[in-house]
Amino acid sequence: MMINRMFYKNRAKMNLKGKWLIAALVALVFLIANGQKVFRFNFGSNTAGTQNVGDQMTNQLMGIVPHSGVVTFIKDNVSLFLPIVLIGILAGIAFQIFVMNPLSVGPYQYFRKNDLGEETIDMNDLLWVFRSKYYLNIVKTMFLMNLKILLWTLLFIIPGVIKAYEYSMIPFLLSRNKNMTSAEAFSASKLLTEGNKADLFVLDLSFIGWYLLGSIPFGLGTPFVKAYEFQTLSGIFNDWVGDTEPDFRS
Repeated sequence: MMINRMFYKNRAKMNLKGKWLIAALVALVFLIANGQKVFRFNFGSNTAGTQNVGDQMTNQLMGIVPHSGVVTFIKDNVSLFLPIVLIGILAGIAFQIFVMNPLSVGPYQYFRKNDLGEETIDMNDLLWVFRSKYYLNIVKTMFLMNLKILLWTLLFIIPGVIKAYEYSMIPFLLSRNKNMTSAEAFSASKLLTEGNKADLFVLDLSFIGWYLLGSIPFGLGTPFVKAYEFQTLSGIFNDWVGDTEPDFRS
């Protein structure tokens, strides 16, 4: 069934009335957790000047370093620096898997509950994953989701995009059914998005204009647009789940 974009967008705006600020903060957490650059400060001609100074300093350093013995020292001590670099990379990956990925699931619960009109929602909904006894299950599922999307994207871009939409309901499902296994989450998301992936793609396209507008004042409007998009998707998810198998319900 085709997604009625206007209906769900209007519903989202009604649900966000009087809550735009906190919703934007929740969306900001999601953007940060996903490593997206939100705010862009550009001070006109000063930026160009700063870049020129930076280029000059870089050129000077490139001229100095080769004669300073630093490069030689690093080359002679690769065995010392390599473990440090590897540890840093592994620590970054672990931080993304065990902290940032679970943190990105929190906003899904906030907006899903807000669409349902629940009165108990607050910023604590962002951290529920870390207090949940199903934390490791959620970590595993989110890791597998991101890994599969990455592998499909590396294979071919278009299949990667298709799989991203196929798995797009997994965080919503995890926020609703905390004990849902990875296999169940993938299966349920596939069922929910069956025949709807093109509509979800068009829905995303419909927000591009808003994102462009939100990026103009240094990107300050981006979290508000993300909140709008999140709330719209939450309404769609809640309606889909309410009309499908009882196993998808809390």
